[in-house]
Amino acid sequence: MTSRPTAVGDDWLTSDGFAELTLTPMSAAEVTTFVQRWHRAAGPEAEPYEQPLLDALRTTADVARLATSPLMCGLICALHHGRRGFLPRGRKALYDAALAMLLSRRDRERDMGTPYGVELGDAPQIQLIQRLAYWLTLNGRTTMDRAHAESVVREAVPAITEAAGYDPGAVFTHLLHRSGLLREPTPDTVDFVHRTFQDYLAAKALVDRWDIGVLVRHAADDQWEDVIRMAVGHARPRECAEIFEELLKAVDEAPDRRTRLRILVVAATALDHATEVEPAIRQRILARTVAVIPPHGPEEARELASVGRAVLRLLPGPEGLDDEAAWGVTTTATHITDDAALPYLARFADHTFLRVRSQLTWGWSRFDTARYAEEIIARLDPTHLDFTIGSDEQAAEFVRLGLRPARLDLRAGLTREGVAMLRKTLEGAQSLQVMGELIGLLSPFLARNELRDFTLRGHPEGELAFLHYLTRLTSLNLGALVRLLETDWRVVAAMDRLRDLVTHARNIGSIPESLRLPQVRTLSLGHANTSLPLDDVARAFPGLRSLVLLGRSHTPLDLAPLASLPRLTSVVADGTKVTGTEHLGPTVTIIT
Repeated sequence: MTSRPTAVGDDWLTSDGFAELTLTPMSAAEVTTFVQRWHRAAGPEAEPYEQPLLDALRTTADVARLATSPLMCGLICALHHGRRGFLPRGRKALYDAALAMLLSRRDRERDMGTPYGVELGDAPQIQLIQRLAYWLTLNGRTTMDRAHAESVVREAVPAITEAAGYDPGAVFTHLLHRSGLLREPTPDTVDFVHRTFQDYLAAKALVDRWDIGVLVRHAADDQWEDVIRMAVGHARPRECAEIFEELLKAVDEAPDRRTRLRILVVAATALDHATEVEPAIRQRILARTVAVIPPHGPEEARELASVGRAVLRLLPGPEGLDDEAAWGVTTTATHITDDAALPYLARFADHTFLRVRSQLTWGWSRFDTARYAEEIIARLDPTHLDFTIGSDEQAAEFVRLGLRPARLDLRAGLTREGVAMLRKTLEGAQSLQVMGELIGLLSPFLARNELRDFTLRGHPEGELAFLHYLTRLTSLNLGALVRLLETDWRVVAAMDRLRDLVTHARNIGSIPESLRLPQVRTLSLGHANTSLPLDDVARAFPGLRSLVLLGRSHTPLDLAPLASLPRLTSVVADGTKVTGTEHLGPTVTIIT
């Protein structure tokens, strides 16, 4: 096995059954496994450093950002172990230490010598490699032609004092194979072992050349956000001040709100990277940021989330936030699909506002299933909360953690196996929302249930025989069923505890004349598409107190038949013109 693609020719050993594979970025779980195995392999003396590093990977975004491949994860392990469990504080210091380990310490401590006859310190190597990073970033690329890369280095070598005495071709070969920063993904191309090193060195080159106009022109480009923040880290105080002034000017000149927001977030998150910032500049940036954080409403929250993980540093915690603000920031964080959002979201798990906790359940599918379940789902206050489950993996986590919530919301994505896993959970549930296509899978598990509240979304597969099992319901929502047959109405009528009934069916069918549902107090109908007249409603539901008629009608709706309902207190007709209101009496509230 070889990990260097260019070490062998194309289709090497294919005839003997060997395959060529490409490594994908490591997941959080894989990084954890790697760190545990690395420390086990390093021996007993490394054991005390394992858990502190795992904690750092979870809580420190800069560390987690680096550890996405076996090479880089091993580098972080070695750096942490070599510094006796302490990683450099701050992004610039961390990257500088990582660069030093890759550029010199790795070969020196393995006694590799100088296989290409070139021996250079860290500084000249960085000076040369950052020229490649500068070209790649400026041209919006992550790979470059090998011949072009070599020409860039050849042109620069004579100006680098320590490198000037070596053959430029040998210097390039040394950088490519021994620097630890570059690699050949194919025989004819060159790229960086990790994108963040490209950004870091490109930022250094931009500051060295003082291409501030280039930085500001790309301030709204998400591919340049890290470059700008790192440039602030490289810059001296006066240079920092100029960068921030130009960014604020770019905010004012931005063509639309989203662009202004993106530039503003970049500027605000760059403050932490600066070694020194004038208080007046810091205050101006933070004052502008306060105006958009917390976001106002879900649309603004999603817009803010589009800026990326950097927003997490700006979002306030639950302390001191009112309910709507807390909902806004959790909506933002659940749309930032990065595990760095999990520690932040976990702080809201016991929030009293139902919308906040509901947002946390809806966000589960965007993150690592097991980790999100442990850190957030298992800690949610279940009061009045519908726990959303939309995959077999999520179902397995419910079983593994022994969760038995009273309210469940089952979504498309569950298979027969996932539903079977939830058998005991379903038996104890009191409220269930389910997609129509799952009904066929759920029916066997509904015979023994404690359900009080049932909602069906979409069109069910098969008949409505499952209604026979729901005898204890107090609330039934049948959504947009294609049709309620006479037999179905009889089953519903037999639910003697039923108080609330919702059906938005296009044709709910006629209710048998002999049938009465006096137990129903609230009824919601999609009246614009139904063939059920209001005199039938008045006959079949004599105990009705509230009637909701959804769906606009082009013809006036005569409410006079409802006058026979002695307990009726409200009618909602959803904007439809109504007549006959004079027959209902003064105690009935009518909303159109």
